[in-house]
Amino acid sequence: MATLKGKAEIERTILKTSTYIDSDDRRILGYLASWVSVHAGIVCVGKLKRIMSAENLGDPQVISALAFLAVDFGFHEWKLLAKEFPEKLIWNSAATKSSLKMKGAETNFKRAGLFLPKGFLRIRATDILPIEAICKVHLQSRLRLIFGANLRADGVYYLFHS
Repeated sequence: MATLKGKAEIERTILKTSTYIDSDDRRILGYLASWVSVHAGIVCVGKLKRIMSAENLGDPQVISALAFLAVDFGFHEWKLLAKEFPEKLIWNSAATKSSLKMKGAETNFKRAGLFLPKGFLRIRATDILPIEAICKVHLQSRLRLIFGANLRADGVYYLFHS
């Protein structure tokens, strides 16, 4: 499927955001994890995996960590993306290393090989817009609620924009 110019696609947004995790703004990972913990049900996981492999888009290790998190929150279709990777320390600093020693590693991210201290992520549903508010402004989300997170919903979405 083609990308629509100027239109935000859920899967592409997740994949592009996953590449900014190593940036100086550590809140990005918390917001992304919060979004996944609340709205993972409207993500077409098969499409996410296809885009990731076909276009080499996103950070597979971060997506895997988010998949472990989504499965923990009851979104079992994300198991498709949950894989183990070699160990990697996020935000390689002295403060991060000492916090890891004191607090231990965040469980879901550790399973994907990413090490960050417990409590560094702020995963809160209150930081994320509720689905009702998102559906008012984002057609793809609204269609996925109607038809489910599948290609049928995206087909209707593309028909509206062609």
